[in-house]
Amino acid sequence: VADPETGAVIASGFSRSRFEDILEENGLFTAIFSTIDTAVAKAREQGYEKEHIKAVLLVGGSSLIPSVRKTVRQIFGDKVKYHRPLDAVAVGAAAFVSGVDFYDHIQHEYALRFFNRQKNDYDFITLVRAATPYPAENVKELTIKASHDGQAALGLEIYEIGRNHAANTGVLDLVFDQNGGAVFRAKEDDEISSRFWINEKSPTFIKAEPPAKKGEPRFPVRFSIDGNKRLCITVTDNASGKQLFRNFPLIRLT
Repeated sequence: VADPETGAVIASGFSRSRFEDILEENGLFTAIFSTIDTAVAKAREQGYEKEHIKAVLLVGGSSLIPSVRKTVRQIFGDKVKYHRPLDAVAVGAAAFVSGVDFYDHIQHEYALRFFNRQKNDYDFITLVRAATPYPAENVKELTIKASHDGQAALGLEIYEIGRNHAANTGVLDLVFDQNGGAVFRAKEDDEISSRFWINEKSPTFIKAEPPAKKGEPRFPVRFSIDGNKRLCITVTDNASGKQLFRNFPLIRLT
């Protein structure tokens, strides 16, 4: 190390054992265990257990230290990999910027809000759970009903769970009955959603021709996820027997 003021070179020799003692005295190995425990816990929250981990790639200059490698191997065994530790992060960043998707599953949960008559309060019915692999067929099925006679337009309000959203979410609420039927009802002015409404700009997209009758189980819908992580919907009109939409993409999931 060069002294910035004098330019003199300062050097000192350490044996491997002494160097490892210094690392231990400064809490490096404790920090490694703690960091890994935190990462494993977060993975478990997303539906992945420790035994689901297929490989652990060590990156950065510190991963070249034998005692660091040994510490990680104590936890993950032969799953630990050391491929290109000095430039792996840069290569991964370049791939991410170019649009490569690193996840083979959906990271967040998505749901429809409904009014739970038993609780007399709002609740959510899950469409897609976090950690759901994609593509996936028939992730959810339900039936949309009209909320009043002569209703000509129906739709769905889709929310991403876990994001706060303080803005007003519109004048209609999607209400489900105990059999999975969905209807819209007027929303009170002071009702504010605590979730993020994904398709706020286009919630109504199903046209009823002829107009639907109140409570009529008019539109069976089926949800799926395509290979591009898009939530798709298939809609059939029970009145005409026609399929209005087939795997129509509604939103892109993350």
